This record gives sequence, structure tokens and C-alpha cells, in this order.
Amino acid sequence: MRRAILHLAITLFLVPLGTARIDCGDGNLRAESPKGVSLSPARGVRSNRSVGAKSQRVKETPAGTGGADQLPQVAEQLRQAYQLAQRAKTIEQFSQALRICEQALGQSGITADQRQYAQHLSSWLSNKRGEAYSAQAEDMAHGDDSSAEDSLERNALRDFERAVKFNPEAWRPLHNRGVSRAILRDYEASLEDFAAALQRNPRYVNTWFNRAEVLYELGEYEKAVADYTRAIRLDPNDADAHVNRGHANFQLGNYQRSLEDYDRVLQLRPDDAVAHIDRADAYAFLGEWSKSASDYRIAIRLDNQQPRAYQNAAWLMATCPDDQFRNPALAVRAAKRAIELSGESDHRSLDILGAAQASAGQFNEAQQAVVQAMHGAPEGSRGPLESRLELYKRQEPYRQPRPVAASSVVKPE
Repeated sequence: MRRAILHLAITLFLVPLGTARIDCGDGNLRAESPKGVSLSPARGVRSNRSVGAKSQRVKETPAGTGGADQLPQVAEQLRQAYQLAQRAKTIEQFSQALRICEQALGQSGITADQRQYAQHLSSWLSNKRGEAYSAQAEDMAHGDDSSAEDSLERNALRDFERAVKFNPEAWRPLHNRGVSRAILRDYEASLEDFAAALQRNPRYVNTWFNRAEVLYELGEYEKAVADYTRAIRLDPNDADAHVNRGHANFQLGNYQRSLEDYDRVLQLRPDDAVAHIDRADAYAFLGEWSKSASDYRIAIRLDNQQPRAYQNAAWLMATCPDDQFRNPALAVRAAKRAIELSGESDHRSLDILGAAQASAGQFNEAQQAVVQAMHGAPEGSRGPLESRLELYKRQEPYRQPRPVAASSVVKPE
């Protein structure tokens, strides 16, 4: 699952001592730092899950808890828990403060105000500890120990569940529980959490974005477009939301709309090589070959380690129905470079190499490439490969039809 683009609602500060009440995040909070980039390994949730947010407020203790007739031991415990919460940064520090809250809640003479405060502070601390576990899981996301990553994410999930239990009206733990559930592929429960969080705070852009990510993962592209659009209304400069709305429209065959989103991304991030590839793909599906070729060239100039740029540029130069854009020799070189970057077992790169070799008249080599591609291709991709193999056996190159077939270019994911 794409860990990268799902974001937690990170809580940052506590208010000074003596504030009248607890605010556990139901105010109008907005993300203040850009989201990182992206559920599936191919599409890439966003690189940095942790997003800055305005402060979540917690007061010291309920008014009037310091008198001798109101269980001063509880008041002192809550004061200690609050002071620990102010400076807590590690899982152990959050756990220590939570243990003090638990002791206070176990006192037989605790007042109603003290109980509510202890519960809300426990919710706040549980949410913070869950964020800390999630941060550790994120650090391990690119390693080889997926079981340890899942274990940390499940620890986070338990803490977010605890936070929701202590304060069911707080939107932030609901959002964060939705993120963890999505990371752990419990998509339906994740959608329920995001919906509940949006009922409590419809102004938090990441909740709209993250729900769209899950909907995209489930193939519900129209609903995903709607949620990306809500995110964009809240933050018109959210490049990631434009990128992924463009991808969702692309999957729906709305290539012109996807092109408009990719244009906007490149206004915001003109040196984004992947955005140039995305736009080139949209141009290719619209039959605007010259613009497509230009964007592939720009993408390779900006980042020559992107296999999709070489794959789709090679496909265009090998199979374009307009002969002025075909360059078989260069297509073969680009396809081989794509294989260097993506690996020799990548069936897409091998299929493209076969098309380039056939376009160059190297039909025996083309047949070998396609047979090799078929060994690693999923079941649904074998039909087109078999059709192209028959063409190459007849000494015929493959040409894209007009308009461009939806299977021709490696779609943005």
C-alpha cells in the first residue's frame, strides 16, 4: 500500500496552564506544511505521512480541583500528567503520562470534571503516542522487515482506537485511525473513519485527500475525483491532489481533464519530471504526438532514472501511427535503458523492447522479448502480448490505432 500519501493529523502544542477547557482537535485546523508524495506500490500513500497542523489545545486541570475537599491527590496526578504531556516526545514519555491518567481515573472520589479532563487528556496522549508509533513505522517503510512495520502500525492503531474511546467527538484520532486502517488495508473501516472525521471537521484537507486515496485504491475513480476536488477547493495549490485527480480522470478515460490537472501541477512544480511524464501520457492518449514527445524528452532531461519516461517514449517512437514520430533505432535504445532501470523481468519493458525491435525489422529478437515478457506478465496482460507475438511471426510491426488504445501507454499509477 502507498504509505507515502496518507497523512496523519499531527498534534503539536498544549495551551498554557489554567485554560478553562480542553480542545482535542475539533477546531478549524488546516495543514500548514505540504503533504509528502503517496496506496499501491505502483502509484506510490505520500512519502511523508507527518504533516504539520495548528495546535491542539489541552488545558492543565479543571477549575477548582486543587481544594482539600476535592481529592487533592487526583488534582496533583492530573497536574503531573499535564506537565509530562507538555514536554513528552517519546513513546515512553507519553506512556508515563498515560499511566498517571489511568491512576487518577481509578480513584474512587474523582469528580466529574476531573474524570472528563483525565479522559480527554488520555485521548490526546494516546493519539500522540499513536503518531509516534506511526512515525517509527514510516521510518521502516522502505526496509525489508515488513512484519516489524506492520507491528508498529498496529500499535499505532490500538492507540488511535484508545483515543477515540476516551473522546469520541475528537476528529483528529478518527482521521489518524483511518490512516492506519488504510495502511493495514482495512479499507472499508478506513472510509468509515474518514467520513466520521469529515462530519466533525470538513475543513481538514488531508481527510478529503486520504479518503480519495482509498477510493482510488478500490477503483472507485469517480468518487475519488469528487474527494480530490474537495481537497483542491480547500487548497488550490495542493499539487498532489491535482496529480492524483489527474490519475483518477485518466483511469476514467477523461484524458483532457487529466491533462488540465497535469498542467496545473507543472505550474506549481515546473521541474517535476514525473508530472511531465504524466502529461506526456495524456497527450499520447489524445493523439498529440509532438507535445507528448516533448514532455518525455523534458522528463528524461530532468531525471534520467525514470523508467516510465523511457518506456513510453520508446513505445511512442516504435508504434506511433504517424511515421514522422517513429524512430526505431532510438526506440530500441530507450527500451533497453528502461530495462536497465526497471529490471529484466519487467514484462512492460520487455513488451516495449519487442515493439521497438519489430519496428526496426528485428523480428526474431522481438519474438524473444515478447515470449520473455509473457513469462512474467499477469493473466490479464497476456492477450495483447500474444496478439503482438503473432504479428512479429508474420514479420509485421505493431502500430497503435487511432485514437490511441488505452492499453498502449503505461498508465500513471
